Amino acid sequence: MAPFIPAPVFPPEITDSIIHELGAELPALRICSQVCRAWLPASRHILHQTLKLRGEDILGFMDIIASPENTYFATLRGLELSLCDNGPATVLLELLPKFVCLKSIGIYSSVFHYELPTLSSVTSLEFKRTEFRSFAAFIILLGQTPNLKSLKLTKVLWGPLPGWGPPATEDILPSKSIPRLELDVLHIEDRAFLDWFTSEVPAPLTSVLELFIREDNHQVPWGQASNIVDTKLLDKVSQYLQYLGVHLEQFYLRFSGSTQIQTLDVSTNTALRSLRINLSNAIPARNWTQYFSTTLPSLLERLRSDDIEELAVDINMILNDKNMNDKNIDLKRLSSILTSPRFARLRRLQFNGQWDGYAPRGRKSARKIFTDTVIDRLAIPSSCSIFLADPLKNEKHGSRVHHKLTR
Repeated sequence: MAPFIPAPVFPPEITDSIIHELGAELPALRICSQVCRAWLPASRHILHQTLKLRGEDILGFMDIIASPENTYFATLRGLELSLCDNGPATVLLELLPKFVCLKSIGIYSSVFHYELPTLSSVTSLEFKRTEFRSFAAFIILLGQTPNLKSLKLTKVLWGPLPGWGPPATEDILPSKSIPRLELDVLHIEDRAFLDWFTSEVPAPLTSVLELFIREDNHQVPWGQASNIVDTKLLDKVSQYLQYLGVHLEQFYLRFSGSTQIQTLDVSTNTALRSLRINLSNAIPARNWTQYFSTTLPSLLERLRSDDIEELAVDINMILNDKNMNDKNIDLKRLSSILTSPRFARLRRLQFNGQWDGYAPRGRKSARKIFTDTVIDRLAIPSSCSIFLADPLKNEKHGSRVHHKLTR
């Protein structure tokens, strides 16, 4: 009889590393999770990173977690719910404290009329295209996540919503003081942040602020300039920036409208390290010369931080020889600011745009036009590098391919 030769056993560190390389290959991960007990933890760690459920999926998921073989309570780290306007969502939300590793919750495209239990493990909340009964109900909900560090609000509305009747007791903020949120990241799209300044609720502190505001064009009479509306919005933004003061370290502002951004007050943010400006459709093509010559320098001159390490500017236009006229653009003022002692720590100057698009035969590419018109004529600190980045390409391919420009 031939001697018994045991099958080779790989150290778990090796198999775990191989399984980790599978990444988002969910079918392969499911197979690995069923091979043996040793392969199960690493496979499940990825499979249970984030669970996405629609409203009609909740009942089926409730059956799964009711099974004795359920492992979601011990491993699930992220939960995303969409279209959860039905009854089963109430039962699922009541069970959330059982998910002991749960760190992030996302609610999308829903009318959120539920109450959350206290969730001490949750550090990240995201609401997108979601309607709440009231601003008070939203604030009370935030109070159920005492360790919240990241809050993202995109097109969030609060009532009273049609058909909901008069305000309920939970629609009124409690008389006791509500603790101020101290976040690492706050991302707000549209005007949701304004309600923090029209109520007695203290606005959140944050070290990273991503603020996207879209102008309400329907409020502007036809044929009239919208600078008044823009100024009021930017006054509120300036008020919030003053409130944040030295807490703010990274600021990303995207404003869609004919804005007067030179009125933005960033003088109190003396610990700012990273600044990104995106005016979206705010600047007509013919005004980009003025933007680089006057508007952007005016904003940078008001910075009082000596710690700026990264500056990013989004270019939201198709560049051509007509809208980037090298005879008119004046970069002396911008160059003088970037080479001043205040920007001595600048390490990265990045311009985001569509640089490698189609160029008609005999015409310069957008990359070439911008390089000739701005990059080659712009003075920067010797320690700084200039990058051209294509955010759309980054999102499509899941990578950050930057083009570093050398002098």
